[in-house]
Amino acid sequence: MPDELELVDWLEAQLRQHYAALRRLALAVLGDERLAEAAARQAFARAAANAGQYRGRSDSLWLYELGWKAMRGQPTRPVAGPAQPAQETALLRWADGLPAEERLLLALRYLLDWPPEQAARLLHAGQGAVQAQLGVFRREMRRSLAFSDPADDALERQVASLLQAHWPVVALDDAEVHALAQELAGQTQAAATAAGTPAGQPAATRRWFLVAALGLGAVVCLLAATAGLLAWQLAPQAAPTAGVLLPGMPTPVTPAPRLQPLTARSSADEIQQRVQKSASAWHTLWIDVQTYDYGPASYRGAPRVYRAQAWVSQPEQSLEFTGLLSRRPSQSALVLDGRKFVTNAVLGEAQAAEWNGPVETLVDAERLRAMVFPAAVWGQQGRLEPTGLAEEVVGRPAVIVDWIDESGTRPARLWLDAATGLALRWQEFDPAYPDLLTAESIAVGVTYDENHPPGQLLNGLELDVSSLAPPQPGGQTLPPAPNFALPIAERQRLPAEAPPPGFDPALARLDFQFSPELQAAGAVSQTAQAPYELFADGYRLGSGRFGLPWMLRCTRSPDGQRLAFNTFSDGTALPDGELRWFNLSEPQRVYQPLPGLAVVDFAFAPGSRQLAAFGRAAAQPASANAETDGLYLVELGTGERRLLLPLAAGESLVWSPDGEYLALVGALPDDQQTSRLLLVHMRTGQIAYNEPFDPQTDLPPEAWPGRDWPVSFPRPMGGMDACAAAPQP
Repeated sequence: MPDELELVDWLEAQLRQHYAALRRLALAVLGDERLAEAAARQAFARAAANAGQYRGRSDSLWLYELGWKAMRGQPTRPVAGPAQPAQETALLRWADGLPAEERLLLALRYLLDWPPEQAARLLHAGQGAVQAQLGVFRREMRRSLAFSDPADDALERQVASLLQAHWPVVALDDAEVHALAQELAGQTQAAATAAGTPAGQPAATRRWFLVAALGLGAVVCLLAATAGLLAWQLAPQAAPTAGVLLPGMPTPVTPAPRLQPLTARSSADEIQQRVQKSASAWHTLWIDVQTYDYGPASYRGAPRVYRAQAWVSQPEQSLEFTGLLSRRPSQSALVLDGRKFVTNAVLGEAQAAEWNGPVETLVDAERLRAMVFPAAVWGQQGRLEPTGLAEEVVGRPAVIVDWIDESGTRPARLWLDAATGLALRWQEFDPAYPDLLTAESIAVGVTYDENHPPGQLLNGLELDVSSLAPPQPGGQTLPPAPNFALPIAERQRLPAEAPPPGFDPALARLDFQFSPELQAAGAVSQTAQAPYELFADGYRLGSGRFGLPWMLRCTRSPDGQRLAFNTFSDGTALPDGELRWFNLSEPQRVYQPLPGLAVVDFAFAPGSRQLAAFGRAAAQPASANAETDGLYLVELGTGERRLLLPLAAGESLVWSPDGEYLALVGALPDDQQTSRLLLVHMRTGQIAYNEPFDPQTDLPPEAWPGRDWPVSFPRPMGGMDACAAAPQP
């Protein structure tokens, strides 16, 4: 056939230049000579089958992507190399034990001497994330080798020598290259003849992107079905084949006009103006963010580390994934064609609604929105004050500014992109303790004004339409890896000092000390049963199990002696809605007075001996053991409970000062769609007041009896700091 000789010549050139490197990479990743050879051959076979697509490429990254695709999913095993000294054996054992993705990065760096930016392109990762991972490698290498030389280049040379001997190169001579090229070209020619397509040309009907074949409806269905399975890359950068777009996504983007960059000497007015104009400085944006949530002031333990990625195309399209850094994404959000779709794979929830909101609502996650559209948060109330400091974030110059609220305190510090005003990093501080860091978010990858969404994101939506098979996620996906971009800002641990004789914890401020391990803070189940130690005014009261602070509902009795709690979901973990309470004198004894109910809101009576709660049946209504949704009253001394009033919904429970009545916002079983302001007589369960009420927009009317109570209403549930605070006299 006329193209076969040309295909053989092209394959020979590729094999001479890249076969040895690809096979060596495969040996490093797979740890088996036979598997390495098979993976290398598979990569070149795919290259031959699609040579028409690749011949015009000036770079060779595509070939290594084919090689990496051939390696993924294969079994791995350590390489049985020659005996080494103990320290070198420890290093090689560590290298062989790395996950495949990290072993690939190690091999790219120390076998092929790829620079970090080139490795980042192959891994579809941000340079910052790759640099951070290489730093983790170097620390482990020093430890394994007991390396005392302070020079990094000396360490690099020794490690490269060891790994190159451990994963040796296997090259082909000229005759072997020619024979393999002929074999691959012949196989390609035979397959193309059978399929009726020219050799070296991709089969046009074999594989299409799902978005082109099935349209918006299928995209939405697939996003909903595979929210937890799509690409959760380090920081995607590459663009897909030209013309492959989500429906309605823009054709080539005209870069936004460049603004005069901010500097460390920029005035407050210049900074404020840049924040206000930030959204006009770009048209499309890809951003990958890590958030370290250190919890409230009363929490001592490891932070919960989140991750958010978003592709935003102004003014009306976006795709977003959020979840824990150490796991696959739990939630996705898509805005397209005037509709917003939100799915949560952890909770099994999916929502769709009309969307015509302001541009900042293209981003669903609040902390991410504060970075992408800073004017919506930092450009309104308060003021931005320059610190005179500047530094780089994710390779971009940034100026550091403080956000001062109307009370004159500093709730946040921002690192603003000098060119665009985007917040590339920001820190949150506790209003009561201005120097206490409660959370920090940082971009580990950002790209402005790309023409398309990231290539591997769309590749995750490939579908073999010729077989009409069910949608299956494919393409390049990297499993999650905890590549931390920031050092962990640990809070000081409390010493186990016993309280003095006669100490009364009821009037004390509490602290809750949990495990310092990141794995404990990243729990996705049993979030109300984490081991902890309880402290009162710095004295250790004991240990038990308590709720994690990022999803905790908690209230303290008026006498300060009891705590009641459960947990909701932060979007990454299952809730534990079972109501629990304990006495400070016995924190290890936790009572569960309402088994079978998922409690939404609860409140202690003024006398601290009763607990009101609204709960929903955890079992299906048809079950013989199902409870009734409604308002319950628990006698803490005896454990007795009774259903006061069946309700379809209930929140914002507030007792009257005399303990006779309970106010709440609820819905009656026969009118579940209407929120009502209710006043319930707690001895009889009778409704004493009943009026329609929207807690988002309404205020209690003049005729409502609770207007004179010394508490605010409606009242949201408190968290860990609400339980930690000493009761007010």
